Amino acid sequence: MAGSAVDRDNLAHWLTLYLDALQELIDGHYSRELQVVVVAVNSGRSSPVPFGHVVREQGPSVRFYVDPAAEFEVLIDDWTAPHELAHLLLPYVDARWLSEGFASYYQNVLLTHTGVYTPERAWDKLRERFARAGAEGRRATPASGASRLLTYWSGAALALRADLELRRRGSSLDEVLKQLAICCLPARRSWSDMELASKLDELAGMALVVPLVMAYRHQQGMPPTADLFTAPDEALRRQIMAPTGRLPR
Repeated sequence: MAGSAVDRDNLAHWLTLYLDALQELIDGHYSRELQVVVVAVNSGRSSPVPFGHVVREQGPSVRFYVDPAAEFEVLIDDWTAPHELAHLLLPYVDARWLSEGFASYYQNVLLTHTGVYTPERAWDKLRERFARAGAEGRRATPASGASRLLTYWSGAALALRADLELRRRGSSLDEVLKQLAICCLPARRSWSDMELASKLDELAGMALVVPLVMAYRHQQGMPPTADLFTAPDEALRRQIMAPTGRLPR
């Protein structure tokens, strides 16, 4: 933690909450090699965490730029930490829409598992982001990078669709990512979108992610999402966003 003004206990408490949630999601199978660096910045921006990013060249590392005056309850309500940590569920993927999409989906899952979001708030956030991405990116494709919202939320829609289908069959995306962590992480080289999709399907034992990637990446506009929120899947959605009750605040 860099910066004389940093409240180390406050920041350690904030990061530990989300690191524990990440480990719990995949049953403790994430690498213990992770380095987390916190740099104090007075950015004048409204966000308590104006920026964060993952570095993998010398092993996984996450760097956060944080307002040192931010209180714990403000920090934990910010999405940056769960988003950046969720990137660690995958290797580096050279298809940004898929990498950012999975991280965007799982930021909401982690925020809810910790009890920071209610399940209702998480689902409302996803609906709202899907709608905004659809409005902004109607002439773009997920893989083009022409629409920032579409880049982030088309992949999140894919992750949610895959998670629901896996849960219908008695598994989950969490379980598949746990198996990915066991077999393949940390990974110090980049993966293509199809390489990742093929590995996830292999671990899931079904052709699921590859067809979705092929259908979505060059399709114009936001993939369909209305059917992801229908009544028949309500029980499955409760499973996805259920607070664990085991993560101390």
